[in-house]
Amino acid sequence: MVGLNNLKSFFVSKISSLIIKAITTTSIEIPSEKGIFQFVNINTFKDNPKNDIVRLQEYGFYSVPLKGGETIVLFPNGSQDEGLIVKTSNVKYDPIDDEIKEGDTMIKHYKGDFIKITDDGIEINSKTDKPIVVNGKNVDINLITGGKFTVAGDNLTVDA
Repeated sequence: MVGLNNLKSFFVSKISSLIIKAITTTSIEIPSEKGIFQFVNINTFKDNPKNDIVRLQEYGFYSVPLKGGETIVLFPNGSQDEGLIVKTSNVKYDPIDDEIKEGDTMIKHYKGDFIKITDDGIEINSKTDKPIVVNGKNVDINLITGGKFTVAGDNLTVDA
């Protein structure tokens, strides 16, 4: 049993050196000439700063995490010289339970603006006084038969 415990400890230490939770310590830099990678400086909980860690992002989504956010870093070769950030988060700005339910999707800015897709529809909400802008040569709003289009506000302007 001692041999099995030693083997277990060996594998746990090897795996834990491959995956580390860290805190983002500086703002994002994008030094790559092709712009295909985003590089982040982090500080692990062991107070071990790492610079220029590649941050992977999902296709079609691009964001710049806030300083102080949390990251999950993989070190595929076991060496902490070359890491890959596979997850970033900042619990201070995560949606709260009543904002999002199972199956919902939400894009949320740290100042409170959001786009939410739910079973009830799509909601675009600006919590600040910043405008919501739609640009395009042709902008179509198609209502299904029996649909309703409502515009409300104190200062409405239509330019044709």
